[in-house]
Amino acid sequence: MHDDEISSETLPISSTHPVPPYGSSPIDPNRSAEDDKGGEVWSPEEVVEQIGFGPFQWRLLVMCGMPNIADAMEILLLGFIAKRAQRDFGCSDIEISLVASCVFFGMFFGSNAFGLLSDRIGRRKCFAATMLFIGASGLLSALSPTVWVLIITRMLVGFGCGGNHIGFTLYTEFLPTKTRSLQLTLMQTWWTLGVILQSTVAWAMEDISWRWLVVFSAFPGLACFAMYFFLPESPRYLLLQGRHDEAVEIFNNMAEKNGSRQKLPAAYHIVTPVHRKDQRGIGRLFETKEIKSLTIALGILWFSAAGIYYGVSLLTSEVTYSGDPYVANIVVSLSEVPAYVATYFCAIYFGRKRGMLVSAASTTICLALIVLKNYGTPGWFMLPVMFFCRGCASVLFALVTLYTQEAFPTPIRSTGSGVCGAMARIAGVVTPLIAIQLNSLDDKISVGIYCGFGLLGIIACTTLPFDTTGRALKDEIS
Repeated sequence: MHDDEISSETLPISSTHPVPPYGSSPIDPNRSAEDDKGGEVWSPEEVVEQIGFGPFQWRLLVMCGMPNIADAMEILLLGFIAKRAQRDFGCSDIEISLVASCVFFGMFFGSNAFGLLSDRIGRRKCFAATMLFIGASGLLSALSPTVWVLIITRMLVGFGCGGNHIGFTLYTEFLPTKTRSLQLTLMQTWWTLGVILQSTVAWAMEDISWRWLVVFSAFPGLACFAMYFFLPESPRYLLLQGRHDEAVEIFNNMAEKNGSRQKLPAAYHIVTPVHRKDQRGIGRLFETKEIKSLTIALGILWFSAAGIYYGVSLLTSEVTYSGDPYVANIVVSLSEVPAYVATYFCAIYFGRKRGMLVSAASTTICLALIVLKNYGTPGWFMLPVMFFCRGCASVLFALVTLYTQEAFPTPIRSTGSGVCGAMARIAGVVTPLIAIQLNSLDDKISVGIYCGFGLLGIIACTTLPFDTTGRALKDEIS
């Protein structure tokens, strides 16, 4: 073992039990009070498992899930204001495509910056910073006098949206193993709520200036910023910083809220990983062979999944339907509701890896069917095709998100998620050019590129070093 790797140390206490290994099974809750005299030594994973899931996590789900509404509304906003803003500013197709691309450009830098900062200064502070960026920059976007000011302000919105993964990281670190699949899937349904809300509001504001739609879309971010004052810090992060007593206090509060305080001893200590300042950074994602393989495969997979999802989302507005396009948009967006049900069952019965393979292959097939509209297919055909295509893309993205939070260990969980998110933003930068610019020239080219994204995702799935189904979260790199 290298001298800079994480080791474990505990406070000098008297205990009749040996230090439990990370990721071991929960300690027997039926031990006698005599066993607890002097205090016991537990791992963070064991404490979370013993406390279990309850009202504390449900409350946290709301606080960590709502930023997905803000994120979804800001990204989907582009498809609804692009043509209206273009008429207002009198700008070219390339300039209006840059308005969409610059959001993802900002997200690229935001993902990396907030990922690193979250592992350094904490999940809670970075959560508040991302929401403030989204809300404040969104309001400034509505005041843009020129298209280039709009590009800059939307880039700042994207910078804030880049830290959206912090809510996932924070929530994951409070979840017992058995509930992670369901809860992280539910976490992502907030995105769908944002998509449906944005589609509905855009329809209602069709005859009103696009600037009011931008203003409305900024408020969820500001509302989430206010949650900073009620949000707990991750005990796993606090332990890495040596703030043992604060971590124990949060765990005890969590147990009280869940009605499971009796499952914990009156006095206990938690195994505290030693974590030096030079042990953080993107370089740690390549420290061991397994982590390096994981980082590369997930980076490619996020690029593929995001490219497909954002592409299908933008193509939803570009495809011609036989009925009202706004109604069609809402119907296609509703596909994400059954998609998250499918995500849960895929994660449980297929496993994370196999589920990603199946959803990536299904999405690629659905994408290929889009070009059939050029060969005499009836007008109603495109609605079910886009419905299933959007649903399969949502399952893939949801499973990739779930796997990523489970795969990286605590010291680099947010950094790893941020780097993977940055790869997704690279795909997001080129997606508007493909879905809007190339699609207007020849839709077979744009669809062909997205099918290529799907094949790339299938290859990346096969190279993942392990599956995370039923696997405990790791708190050290080894």
